[in-house]
Amino acid sequence: MKLFALFTGLLSLSLATAQSFQPRIVDGVDTTPQAHPSYVTILADGKLCGGTLIDSRWVVTAAHCLEIDGIPVSTEFIKVGILPSGISGHTVNADDWSSADVYYMHPQYRFPTNDIALINLSKSVSAGKATLGVHSNNLVGTLATVVGIGSTTRQTADEAETINKPRCQLLTTVYAPGFTAPEHRKI
Repeated sequence: MKLFALFTGLLSLSLATAQSFQPRIVDGVDTTPQAHPSYVTILADGKLCGGTLIDSRWVVTAAHCLEIDGIPVSTEFIKVGILPSGISGHTVNADDWSSADVYYMHPQYRFPTNDIALINLSKSVSAGKATLGVHSNNLVGTLATVVGIGSTTRQTADEAETINKPRCQLLTTVYAPGFTAPEHRKI
């Protein structure tokens, strides 16, 4: 039940913080994996994405990271781990990577809405775990740091060569600017 509550909270956060559901990480600054110890890299059939370790064997990520051209990627082609020095020029320690046992996309996921997924890893990954405030904390209106990779501007599809971290204001799950029905859903 705790994991479901965390998933729901992160889903709300994902819906509330994105102003555009493009694979972008806009208006941020470069950062490193060391500055965000819960950040992990996801390789899904050659596609590079980011995620957040929320338990020793659970990662939350965007559902679009786990599909290619609308087709879900088989778990045998998903690896999760740590890139110690960013995206380019990295060295990989095989002990810091795990395969996916199973993953769960939001049941109402259809890009670009409900773009969130959980990955259950076959072994623990040696990264820090993310922590969230107590459920009763009202975080609406506060700034959250989002960490990831993707396009760094709204005008181009060029992807960042480093991990990027913009700040986004948290909104309620009831209303997020730019959403229109039927995408506008209360979770």
